Amino acid sequence: MIKTQTKEEKTFLRQILPNYYRHMKENPHSFLTHFYGMYRVEMPDLGQSIYFVIMKSVFNTEKEIHKIWDLKGSTKGRRSKRGDSVHKDLEILDEGRKLQVGSNVKGAIMDQLKKDSAFLAKMEIMDYSLLLGVHLCTGEEKSPPSSPGSVESRRNGFTRSNTPYRREMKNTVVVNCSDVVIIENTECLSLDNKDDQRHDSDDETAYEDESDAGSFFAQISQHDSDTTSEFQFDLCSVFSSSFSPEKYSIMTPNPYSSREDLGIESFRGSGGANAEIQELYFAGIIDILQHYNARKWGETMMRRAAGNNGSAISCVDPVTYADRFVNFMSDLIE
Repeated sequence: MIKTQTKEEKTFLRQILPNYYRHMKENPHSFLTHFYGMYRVEMPDLGQSIYFVIMKSVFNTEKEIHKIWDLKGSTKGRRSKRGDSVHKDLEILDEGRKLQVGSNVKGAIMDQLKKDSAFLAKMEIMDYSLLLGVHLCTGEEKSPPSSPGSVESRRNGFTRSNTPYRREMKNTVVVNCSDVVIIENTECLSLDNKDDQRHDSDDETAYEDESDAGSFFAQISQHDSDTTSEFQFDLCSVFSSSFSPEKYSIMTPNPYSSREDLGIESFRGSGGANAEIQELYFAGIIDILQHYNARKWGETMMRRAAGNNGSAISCVDPVTYADRFVNFMSDLIE
């Protein structure tokens, strides 16, 4: 994934980078966004610079993602517009959906979510969300795999997201001079943000990159290197388990999934040979660069003064936000 940044986000990421690095190194299976690199493109003729990050896609799987939610744990205004491919908190509550993963897996997930949200609160970050995608299993998919498979097999073939919006983009009209050519069954690079990442600003753009994300290192412009040089070339190694089979074997096993694509399985049955996989869940915490600054503090005060319930509005202080986020996820997972 490639996502453009505002200047504020660029500055804030550099500010928290040492702490972020240490957290991800201590928590290799963190749900936080996995940043692989931060870059700047200068356009002297326009007198502008574009900042962007390269990060791991939440939906790095060939499985079809049938439904997607963006979950904050708040309820005020948390309903998607008609026709949106990404649903929100009120929809999943209305549906009564539960993520049935079993007590052991739930315990591991909640333990990591608590660590991640505590880190974000410490960094005074709020307004993040859990991007959740579900794949409904059918036919042979319901049988548990006999072996976890080879990480090398996924390394050799680039995996693209298979989300509702991506599937709509498969049939694309390409205009070349006066000719119009219809290209079928071609997955195009998306310049939209509807599936893999939610954005609050019109000048933010996300799309899939066709390179192996594991090959990128955190690179900061030369004049910025004084505060980040210690972490500049080692950041990617934190996430190399997703791409390097050599390092994968020596890392701690993933407590949520043994699958190559890291999908979390929902079983029906008593387990073992009689168990059936009903759904696969893909999840990650996104939008983790919103600092609770004076503007956000003012928004909190204004919304409360307007009579809104403090537990329902999205814009609250980082500690309150983290506690509410964890409680919402705990109620959602069984």
